[in-house]
Amino acid sequence: MKHFIELLLNHLDSLSLLVGIIFFFIRELYKLSIRKKELKFKTFYSNSVNSISEFLDSFLSYKAAMRNINLIDILNGQTDILELNKIAYEPLIDMKNKNLKLHFYLDKGLYEKYDSLVQSSSLLYDELRDIIYSKDLPYPDKINKYEEAFTKFEETTENCLIQAINESQKKLSNHKEKRNHT
Repeated sequence: MKHFIELLLNHLDSLSLLVGIIFFFIRELYKLSIRKKELKFKTFYSNSVNSISEFLDSFLSYKAAMRNINLIDILNGQTDILELNKIAYEPLIDMKNKNLKLHFYLDKGLYEKYDSLVQSSSLLYDELRDIIYSKDLPYPDKINKYEEAFTKFEETTENCLIQAINESQKKLSNHKEKRNHT
């Protein structure tokens, strides 16, 4: 034991240098792991917010397109199917694509709220198509039926949209607060 203590005292400066170097590398590895976690969090958070924003933009674009459809021109043949497809179907497809992106960043409960907006939008589009191709209804009834369908769509989606946005804000701010406390 005496020999060990003498050895330590003789090489104390070398030993302290070695311990200092080891602790320096441990500290740097710890800082690196914290930076990696922070970068991962920022990327995930940013992508989550961006995907929600993109989805909402596409949903509102779809809603505006469906509101501005001139059913009289369509029924009179002044608007062809390709133009109708561009007006109504392309925004729906865009929204569905944005919805898939949301699926990667949101938990199941929150994603289902946004997905219900897509489902309601698809139903409105299907109803529009059924109204246009219906042989049984006269023009005024088709227009009234579409107005009813759009009003129902607005009522259904408005509440769901508010809930989805509020829950998104809550979850994202809670996630950010938890991250700041870590």
